[in-house]
Amino acid sequence: MRDDQQTQAHSRRRFLTVTGGTLVGMTAIGSARQKGSQSESFQLGGRVQGWQGQAPNSIEGKKNPTLSLQTGQTYQVTWKNLDGQPHDFALQNSDGKNLKVIYPNVQTNTNGSGNMGGGGNMGGGNGGGNTSPPNNAIAKTKIVSKKGATQTLRFVATEDVEHYICTVHPTTMKGKVETSGKGGSNGGSGDHMGGNGNHSGNGDHMGGNGNHSGNGDHSGDNGDHGGNDGN
Repeated sequence: MRDDQQTQAHSRRRFLTVTGGTLVGMTAIGSARQKGSQSESFQLGGRVQGWQGQAPNSIEGKKNPTLSLQTGQTYQVTWKNLDGQPHDFALQNSDGKNLKVIYPNVQTNTNGSGNMGGGGNMGGGNGGGNTSPPNNAIAKTKIVSKKGATQTLRFVATEDVEHYICTVHPTTMKGKVETSGKGGSNGGSGDHMGGNGNHSGNGDHMGGNGNHSGNGDHSGDNGDHGGNDGN
């Protein structure tokens, strides 16, 4: 009876160990996938009544969904013509001016396959860094009128981008763009004094909501937050 109990206990410990390892592995894979998807792409449906959000989940099913972008990064948009009416894609500033932020190698698929899988190797950055539009950037894409056709483009999110729009139907097919940061993942422009300015410790302390690394320099959310040497 004692041997049976020991065997059952050993089997249970082995099961928990294996299961725990599997869960840890799945978590690591999920984190890696999430990290790798930071170069975000968007999928939209184009119809006269408005742009239809299709992917990612944050915009799915929404009409003229707001796109939240990081300034200085490159993003990809693939949209599908849903109604057979003429549509194009442009990004505008607050004055309604089309901005030359779109890479010129726009890919249009008019064979009606409806493939929304992306545009393959389009170049133009990978969504990171502090990117500027190329010298030959365009202000709008070509008009696509065939139902089921898709168009894939990449653009740089500059800080003056306010809207994305179909210039043929500007009153109904217009969505807002929200940008944050001023290029690069660290963001920030200029030095900011954090907190009350005076911090005690063993090193240079940066205020704000930054990540604290112990006795070294601490960085804030909105750039470099100056601090004083601790006592």
